[in-house]
Amino acid sequence: EFLRGQSEKQRIIWGYKILFLDVLFPLNVKKIIYVDADQVVRGDLKELWEMDLKGAPYGYTPMCSSRESTLGFQFWNSGFWETHLRGKPYHISAL
Repeated sequence: EFLRGQSEKQRIIWGYKILFLDVLFPLNVKKIIYVDADQVVRGDLKELWEMDLKGAPYGYTPMCSSRESTLGFQFWNSGFWETHLRGKPYHISAL
């Protein structure tokens, strides 16, 4: 069949794929920007590319409520997910 169900092992591998990007590219590649397939980029990635990580191996966008402009995109705060979570915090299950 075209689509086959994933095994638990496959899910774990895909969940941690971004942690191993450094071994997929040549050593002379200094920086990688990974954007997941279900993400929407609403700005210029140049700012992210030029960001000084101060020696940190990874940079990421935190899930937070401090930016009012992103509150409408927090699907876990309404509808099915709000009911399902019953006040528990939402977290990204990919990592």
